[in-house]
Amino acid sequence: MPTWSNEKNPRYLLADDPTPKPEPTKQPRINSPQIENLLDWLVNHWTKTTVTAREIYTYGPNSIRDKKTTLSLAEVLVEQGWLIPTETHQRNMREWKIVQGPILRRL
Repeated sequence: MPTWSNEKNPRYLLADDPTPKPEPTKQPRINSPQIENLLDWLVNHWTKTTVTAREIYTYGPNSIRDKKTTLSLAEVLVEQGWLIPTETHQRNMREWKIVQGPILRRL
């Protein structure tokens, strides 16, 4: 025998009913020491003018040698103006130009 509950079936919500809120996705936690380590490695140890994600997680600091961490840290450095994304010949390849100091953005 089925049991009844006060919870409504989401398939049969009425227009007056509030829509269920989706759960927020968890972003990987980024530590500022990891950002500083990557930036230090890029400025002081990497000799080329550009760097790819593969090069970072192959030759970069040991604490960031996985793909998710590398990409999230690189995005933070893009937002801060230390890296500039460049076009690549492969759609699954990520490459950035290294800037020797953050670029000030004009509003």
